[in-house]
Amino acid sequence: MKILLEKNLGNGVTFTITDHSRVIAADRWYVKLVGVISLTPAEAAWAGIAEDNPALLARVRRHLGEVLEQQLVKDRNFVDAAAEEDVVKELVEQLVDTVGAYLAVEAFPARFLAKKYREAREICRVAMVREAIISKVAEEPADFSHCFK
Repeated sequence: MKILLEKNLGNGVTFTITDHSRVIAADRWYVKLVGVISLTPAEAAWAGIAEDNPALLARVRRHLGEVLEQQLVKDRNFVDAAAEEDVVKELVEQLVDTVGAYLAVEAFPARFLAKKYREAREICRVAMVREAIISKVAEEPADFSHCFK
């Protein structure tokens, strides 16, 4: 893995592109670039999230961790060894052109946090409901009387 590009944007977002390319045959390459969007949300950003259940909010924060990340993958398969460098440059340009301006927008961190929060909230909410059901079932004695009628 080789870091090809690392940008720290003014809004707190870090964008890194790494090369995960490898040889798949004598003169053929699998070119794979991974762009990683990273953001460490400020405490003020968390305060802006309206959540009625503080336990759910705390669980979502633990689930997400300190740094929010999103990966973008660009790849090409069976690339000629002579063209590998050109393909890498082309894919880097595509990644930068596709997301570069979007990431630099001042509102991006808030939208990114909101999206990640919605995704994690649903996962955590389902887990909490599942845990409540399991604990309720564990507390009640098994009733098998319906089997003997």
